[in-house]
Amino acid sequence: MKMQTLADPRLYLSLEVSSEHVAPDLDIIFRLGIKNRSHFVLTDVVAKSSSLSPYLEFIPGSVTLDNSVNKDANINDGVEIHFLKPGDIRYITYATKVLSGDKGLFRSKSSFSTDILVKYKHGDKCVSGPFEESTSTDLLNLQLYNKEIELEKSCDSTSAKLNDVVKYKVELNNSSDLDIYDVLIEDNNLGGLSLINGTFTIDGVTIENVNLNFGINIGPVRCGKNVTIEYEARVISDRNVRTMENTSTASYNYTLPNGLVGRNSVVSNKVNLDIADEHTKNILIENFICLTPKFPNIDKINSVTGVAEVTNYFPLNSIRATSNSSIITPGRKLLIKGFVIYTINYKHVPKPDKFDFGNSSINFESPELPFETTMIIYNDYDTHKSFDITAELRNIYYENTDPRCCYCTSDILLTAR
Repeated sequence: MKMQTLADPRLYLSLEVSSEHVAPDLDIIFRLGIKNRSHFVLTDVVAKSSSLSPYLEFIPGSVTLDNSVNKDANINDGVEIHFLKPGDIRYITYATKVLSGDKGLFRSKSSFSTDILVKYKHGDKCVSGPFEESTSTDLLNLQLYNKEIELEKSCDSTSAKLNDVVKYKVELNNSSDLDIYDVLIEDNNLGGLSLINGTFTIDGVTIENVNLNFGINIGPVRCGKNVTIEYEARVISDRNVRTMENTSTASYNYTLPNGLVGRNSVVSNKVNLDIADEHTKNILIENFICLTPKFPNIDKINSVTGVAEVTNYFPLNSIRATSNSSIITPGRKLLIKGFVIYTINYKHVPKPDKFDFGNSSINFESPELPFETTMIIYNDYDTHKSFDITAELRNIYYENTDPRCCYCTSDILLTAR
């Protein structure tokens, strides 16, 4: 409790504050004492703030006069006491909120002052009256501390699709004027993501079994220090949204030099993850391709190319899978059918009964070779929704097994949009 006093020929003023060390968003209480030191009655006594600091905001309904609440009074407009008899002492209390940095525009460890002006009238029997007088308390100095930290969030990807793994980084910089402790880190909007256990690290140290929906206490962070948090999460549902918004929150305690304890929370910047309206699956298929009788034997294969095409798909009559596990993909199974056509370019074995030296290359195109597989579609798949499912033949691994056949293993990427 800090107090400033002033002795006026007729008034004795004292101004006290509940805490001389303050931080933004804290409520502090002021107490003004007024004593009539004169030998006559003072009338029309009004106390008002003459310089309520821009760092302070009066809290409506907080004024009391001699412990009686005066909800309509406002220290900025003036609190009326009406009259003071000789020797009378009256007490006014009021509350203010310390404004946050964006309103008060304070600098770290700023100091500011405030005081109260008291106006009154008096009439001396020896002279004509009444006379109007005013006096102010001495300036009351307060120390303002910055309690805000910096919380920056980033992701290693700007877009993802179902079952992809993305890596998040949260960097906490204690740029405040105070040490902070019991720092709780929470992840907001994790509904479409599942944290992968064993990937959560604090400054490189792995922490197991973390649930960011409930938060994790990372302990104290001293003034001026930094902490880096990293973790990986799997996209388990696109929730029918195009963009998944994600932030982190840091909640923490702090202690002012006079022992006053406060709590604050800071929300990071927003990280957007664009969810591709598609699902992919890689499959490997194996085929033996044999020449038809009219084609000559294979001497050497130059290349094997091909195309893949999806012909049909439909949902299987299976139970919908729902899970928040990072290793289980939730959704509905689709059965997908298609075919592959291969083109074998080869040098052929020359025919001894003709003028054929086998130097030319021949292209042999296979018939349509069918394949089928399944793909899991996200949770809220609608059986009436149509998909554009494509097949991309990415790689063909082949081996010339005999003069008439070729063995192929094909890598096909299926994409459902």
